[in-house]
Amino acid sequence: KGYTLLVDNKKLGIRRFIILLKLKDYSIEADKKFTEHCKNNKYIVSLYKTLGEWDVILEVELDKKILVEFIEEFRDSNNDLIGDYHSSVSNEIVKSDYLPDDIFEE
Repeated sequence: KGYTLLVDNKKLGIRRFIILLKLKDYSIEADKKFTEHCKNNKYIVSLYKTLGEWDVILEVELDKKILVEFIEEFRDSNNDLIGDYHSSVSNEIVKSDYLPDDIFEE
């Protein structure tokens, strides 16, 4: 077993936001460029590719004061790929166990 450290971001003045993205003109090359851009962004902590109304879910942690600046810069640098977006604040981190502990025991 391991341990995970959960930092109280509120005490540091950092908030967690969820950004939902609709993509346009999707291609494998564009996806690679987009994924690499997300990996190199210090504010993005998670990226999920989904099926349904939204194509990508980003979790970002940053000061609320720079959220609009972050979104504008992110959209400008990925303008050829991002069609629409929606952002919301995330008030807590939910821990999920996907598999029962004893699934691999004989």
